Amino acid sequence: MPLLGRGDSGFESLHPDIMEKFAGQINVHNKEHLEQKFPTLEEEAYKESLCAFAEKIFTEENKVGFGKTADVFKYPEEDKNLCFKHVHNMLPGNNDIDTEIEFMDDLYNLDEHVRVPEAFATIVSPMKLKMEGGKRTLVKDHVIVMEYIDGCTLEETLTNRSLVPEGFDATEFFNKLEVFIKKMHEKKIYHRDLHHKNVMIEFATGNPVVIDFGRSGRSYMTDESEQDIYSYEEMEGSRVVKKILPNDKVYFQEMRKQYEEYLTNSEITI
Repeated sequence: MPLLGRGDSGFESLHPDIMEKFAGQINVHNKEHLEQKFPTLEEEAYKESLCAFAEKIFTEENKVGFGKTADVFKYPEEDKNLCFKHVHNMLPGNNDIDTEIEFMDDLYNLDEHVRVPEAFATIVSPMKLKMEGGKRTLVKDHVIVMEYIDGCTLEETLTNRSLVPEGFDATEFFNKLEVFIKKMHEKKIYHRDLHHKNVMIEFATGNPVVIDFGRSGRSYMTDESEQDIYSYEEMEGSRVVKKILPNDKVYFQEMRKQYEEYLTNSEITI
């Protein structure tokens, strides 16, 4: 059963029986690399195909990740090595998809040992009607097209330890991740949601992969405190309330403490 099927996804307007052209918006961030995956497509056909892909792959069998704000679907053709992040719940403090993809671009080649998925494009669907609490509201689907990472999250190792690559060195893994975090902070970029669902182990290399920059932020002033860096404001009724997002360094240390020995010693359970 499709998670986002024709008639309820917002991408139903792509179907030729309903509309000939996609009426939403696409921003291509990495045209050259994405065209290498689809070399026969011209610019306009390529854009329309991106939207058609989104309609095609939003099925339960293609789902490879999920969370409070988004689900991730792998494009079914293995050689494409693409996945689509469908943002279905914009929480206060979250970035829009084009801001999120900018963080991915900035960090893509930051470190030779720690990867960030390569980002290609964003898609915003046409406006659609949605029933919420008995009321009809107008909403749009927001999608990031990016590289698919063949790996598992740290959280997934808790229920399936066999996912951990043979010869995996947990101490080296966390040392590499610590260096990446330091480099990221030197660029004045802060992840602000660095927990065990957003750190992956790449199967081929055993190296860390950092994902989900939906809450990331920048520091523009040299004298900003950590409280300023990790804070955001949201409305509670008629009041503006300042809230604090997770501290990268604190979350890293907690993650290391929880997982390093567990991933090293097969006799330990969490």
